[in-house]
Amino acid sequence: MQVLDWNDFDAQVKMALQGGSTPDVLQTVGYVHKVADDLFQRAEEVLFPAAPDRFVDAFAQAGGMDGARYGIRCVSSTRVLIPNEKLRRRRRRRRRRRAGEELGRHQIGCGARQEEGPRRGLVRAAARS
Repeated sequence: MQVLDWNDFDAQVKMALQGGSTPDVLQTVGYVHKVADDLFQRAEEVLFPAAPDRFVDAFAQAGGMDGARYGIRCVSSTRVLIPNEKLRRRRRRRRRRRAGEELGRHQIGCGARQEEGPRRGLVRAAARS
């Protein structure tokens, strides 16, 4: 869990979201601005398909904007939320791909010939022939 300083909370959250660092749960009063800036995903995109139907109506309405649900206004317990595993796997693959691309940009010195390494983008030095 990460706790942010209340004095610049909104600025830190906005910067993290724009940088692609998305929290699993975010409790904030300024979510309307983040929805308007297209920084939040709809609840239906990140939860198990049946989960939004189990929301308490008052919370579901409070967590929506323009007819779309973005979350629950007040999260009292996240144990009942069921994550969308397909979305989580897609995010993991994307992060691994980025990490592999980043590793591929760096070369190992020593004058040895470089070969592409295992699937994760690692680079290893090959013995000179």
